[in-house]
Amino acid sequence: AAVRISDEEIDYLLAVVNRHFRQQLARTDIVGHFSGVRPLYDDASGNPSAVTRDYHLVLDGSDDAPLLSVFGGKLTTYRKLAEAALEQLAPYFPGLRPAWTAHSKLPGAEELDSVSRLAEDLCDAHAWLAPDLARRWAGSYGTRAWQLVEDAHCLMDLGENFGAGLYAREVDYLCDEEWACSAEDILWRRSKLGLCLGARQQQRLQRYLQERADAALAAPIVHERLVG
Repeated sequence: AAVRISDEEIDYLLAVVNRHFRQQLARTDIVGHFSGVRPLYDDASGNPSAVTRDYHLVLDGSDDAPLLSVFGGKLTTYRKLAEAALEQLAPYFPGLRPAWTAHSKLPGAEELDSVSRLAEDLCDAHAWLAPDLARRWAGSYGTRAWQLVEDAHCLMDLGENFGAGLYAREVDYLCDEEWACSAEDILWRRSKLGLCLGARQQQRLQRYLQERADAALAAPIVHERLVG
């Protein structure tokens, strides 16, 4: 419930870095930290280090509502895990297509030959766009970065700048297309811009997201009154 990096882990990471680089780092150089939890499938080995990192699927069959539980797994096997999950569920969905993702491109990779070339094309098409911002967008969103500059003629058209080149246009995109709901989603889970934004900037971003949510809740009410 409250996972944090330990002092031992911090010392270990600093020691690794300092063994490889001339410029030595200390705790005072750390600007951010995080710790993650990986749920593993208990294979009764008794040794957490020996527990398999692979996933395990358990299907509780029911004609009305089959329940598929996924235990373990990791980011690098997400596609194979998804295919294995659908294979388990296939008997309940007769029209399910066969596996197709092995050679499909991820969102943003459509017609993408080079990230650097895409950044150049973005700047060529929009002279007001800063090269570092174009490079970050190209690397983060691929060809979908074009959606961020759609109908924009200057930086002001991108909306409020919350800091580090994070404009309201990008925030709206992440909320509408990538299911971001909180400032933490945007600053840490979908980017690492949290390292660049101060506390007040992060608070302003969270207020903006709350304003978006409030406006979305109010919209149906306004429509109902107009219809009435």
